[in-house]
Amino acid sequence: MDYEKAQTTKQQIALTFDDGPDKLITPPILDRLKEKGVPATFFFGGEQVSYFPQLEKRMVGEGHIISNHSWDHPELFNTIYVPGYSTTKIY
Repeated sequence: MDYEKAQTTKQQIALTFDDGPDKLITPPILDRLKEKGVPATFFFGGEQVSYFPQLEKRMVGEGHIISNHSWDHPELFNTIYVPGYSTTKIY
């Protein structure tokens, strides 16, 4: 798990989800977030949204933040070089 500390006096967290939406997993997550009144941020591959646009519409309608981090989630470290980062696969 990664985390960063923001400069704030409020005690709060940012709840984020990655690599959706998924037709089986995402609806129960949205149900629970709605039940608890908790907003979240969803980072999607655009390809997934093209399969389930109704889930993206629901998220926006329920006040969540949507962000697209790529179309099809390529293995970026196999295609680009970033100084200071290893290109060794760890999975």
